[in-house]
Amino acid sequence: MARRKSTPPRQLTHHWFLREWAGQAVPPKTQADAIRELGWAKATASALFNGEQRYTQDYVEEVAAWLNIRPYELLMSPELAMAIRAIRSEGLKLVERAESAEPQPLKTGTNG
Repeated sequence: MARRKSTPPRQLTHHWFLREWAGQAVPPKTQADAIRELGWAKATASALFNGEQRYTQDYVEEVAAWLNIRPYELLMSPELAMAIRAIRSEGLKLVERAESAEPQPLKTGTNG
């Protein structure tokens, strides 16, 4: 059976946000940083940053660790990921406040 040809990266419906996340890193990361810090070849860094090469799970995990973000965040814009982080943080604060609040005694009706 012939192996199915993979879809070229530019024709895929979903892309990763490597360039955007790298630009938002503190300090911002560049292709040259990826070459130096991750040991990527120039051609690989260029192809990945420009969406000309498909990302793999290995790349996603390596880049996420390099940028200090969660792997799934690379698959969404930094703005969306930050909004989700803010919502999650506020939710955790609500839970913590609820857990630390004094339990209120149940009022039982006494008729008589």
